[in-house]
Amino acid sequence: DATPGERSLDSLQMRGYPGQTIYATRARAVTIGSLDLQLPLARIFRGYQTYPFFFKNLYATGFGEVTAFPPSSRSGMITLPSAGGGLRLSEDILLNVPLVFSLEYQKGFRANYGGTGELRFSILSQSLL
Repeated sequence: DATPGERSLDSLQMRGYPGQTIYATRARAVTIGSLDLQLPLARIFRGYQTYPFFFKNLYATGFGEVTAFPPSSRSGMITLPSAGGGLRLSEDILLNVPLVFSLEYQKGFRANYGGTGELRFSILSQSLL
C-alpha cells in the first residue's frame, strides 16, 4: 500500500505556504476559493535572429486564494489566505515544442501555519499531441 505522499490525490500543497503539505489523513474535506487573472502585456510573435526560439506572448498574472478546513473537535474552522502575482512568457522552441516560463511571487498571510513570501520560477511544457 502506498503512503499518503505517494498518492497525488491524497495530498494538497497550497500557494504561499511552501513546505506545508496537508494529507488526507489530517483533513477529510477542504474548500478552496481562488481567483486567477491573466492580462496580456505584449504580443511578441517573433524570434531572435536565427536562434530556434519563437517568443509568443508576455502576460502579467495575479491570484487570490483562500483554503478552508472544516472545524474539528479540537479547533474551529481554519482559513489560510494567500495572494501573489508574476510574469509568464510563452514560446516555441525548435518551432514545435511549446514552453511557458513563469516567475511568480506567492505570499501566505498566516505565518503561524507556515505562510511566507516565496519567489518561484518554473518551466511548463504543453502537450505536443
